[in-house]
Amino acid sequence: MPFGLLAAILSLVHVLPVHFNERPYYGVTGFLIAVLTIPFFGLILGILNWIYLNFGSFVYRCVLKMLKIEEKRND
Repeated sequence: MPFGLLAAILSLVHVLPVHFNERPYYGVTGFLIAVLTIPFFGLILGILNWIYLNFGSFVYRCVLKMLKIEEKRND
């Protein structure tokens, strides 16, 4: 998010363009494009993180089963 906001501000003051569909955008248009893409990047990174954590949990459970270590349950 901080990099998206930095890109938005730099685009707003015509220092650095925001590239969208291989076209540079400056000013208010570049600012809006940069700000509107922030939630999409957050969503994509959140989904990827969820996938990696679930895969790690699956591998961890498989290793524990192979080592025949039983989980301690507080019943």
